Amino acid sequence: MPLYEMKCLFCGYEFETIANIGQIVNCPECDFQCKRLISIHGMNLAKQDAEWIRSVREVVDKEGGPAAQEFLKRPTRDNLHAWMKAEGVRHMEPGEKPGKPDPPNMDKIEKEVWEKHQSRTR
Repeated sequence: MPLYEMKCLFCGYEFETIANIGQIVNCPECDFQCKRLISIHGMNLAKQDAEWIRSVREVVDKEGGPAAQEFLKRPTRDNLHAWMKAEGVRHMEPGEKPGKPDPPNMDKIEKEVWEKHQSRTR
């Protein structure tokens, strides 16, 4: 029997258990039905999705918020989408090129430089 990570649908308690495939598991805390969490232990690089996991894990802030921590703990596609939503990032569309940052507001910069120059020369 395989070892599964489970999460209670009621209280959110997470635990590991040994169970048969398709077996319904109840929470040891509140006895409510649990769902199986899909996780990748130790990042198996032989998997088909290994490349996206490695590339995203390289850019996720290790000290980031709850979405980043959840993705680093369990790198699933759902957690990736939650992290992207929390960070305000999106996938590039096919054929889309990286955008250039907006040019700085030169009028504002020139005004600040001029004001600093005048305050120094007075």
